[in-house]
Amino acid sequence: LEIHVRRLPSVGGIQLGVSGASAAQQQQGGGSSTGSVRFWFDGAGRVHVLDGARCEVLSVLGEPLREGDRLGATLFTLPHSLGCSTFLAFVLNGALMGSPFPLPARRTVVAWRFFVRFDAVD
Repeated sequence: LEIHVRRLPSVGGIQLGVSGASAAQQQQGGGSSTGSVRFWFDGAGRVHVLDGARCEVLSVLGEPLREGDRLGATLFTLPHSLGCSTFLAFVLNGALMGSPFPLPARRTVVAWRFFVRFDAVD
């Protein structure tokens, strides 16, 4: 998923990430930014995780977003001897930002959904 930032009235005003959906959320088609586990990039250049009681900044990947930037997120799965592992990577203006983040393998997470949030704080 890639978004083109044409206008950005506030720093940190964008969140782009993925949310882990349970089987019930998948059937109900609930909001994509809700879920038991979330990873996101904010407009200030930081990657966050919300996983139960754990809410923290995982990494600072770069400078704040600017108007004209293209921000992307991609999910990919790599097979290995014990099954598969899923990773999340962020891209700014076509360049990979840092290393991909491994997403937790959980029986309760049946799907990963992309989400974009916009804050209205100036």
